[in-house]
Amino acid sequence: MRIGSINPGPGGIGGPSDISGIGGAGNVRPTSNVAETAPSKDVISVSSTAQLVVAARDKIAEIPSVRAFLVEAIQKQFEANTYRPNADDTVDRLVQEHLRPNTNQL
Repeated sequence: MRIGSINPGPGGIGGPSDISGIGGAGNVRPTSNVAETAPSKDVISVSSTAQLVVAARDKIAEIPSVRAFLVEAIQKQFEANTYRPNADDTVDRLVQEHLRPNTNQL
C-alpha cells in the first residue's frame, strides 16, 4: 500500500488506493457461528388498565352509530301521521346543545 498517493479514478479524479496489503485482511474469520446463536424473543407486557381500555374500545366498536330500530319506529310514525315530538323537550335540548362548550374547536 502506498500512503500519500492517489490513484486516479474516472475522469482523472482521485479514487481509492490499493489496500490489499493491510495486515492480512484477507484472513478474517468470524469470531462466533451466527447459525448456532439462539434467536432472542421479544416480550410485551400490558398493564391491566390498558387491557380494560382495549376491551372497552372493542365493546364500543360493536355499538352501531345509528340505532336503526329507533329510526324505523319514528319513520313508521311519521308515515302514519302519528309522530308527535314534544316541543318543550326539543327546545330544551336545542338550548342545552347551544350553551354546551364546543370541545371540537382547536
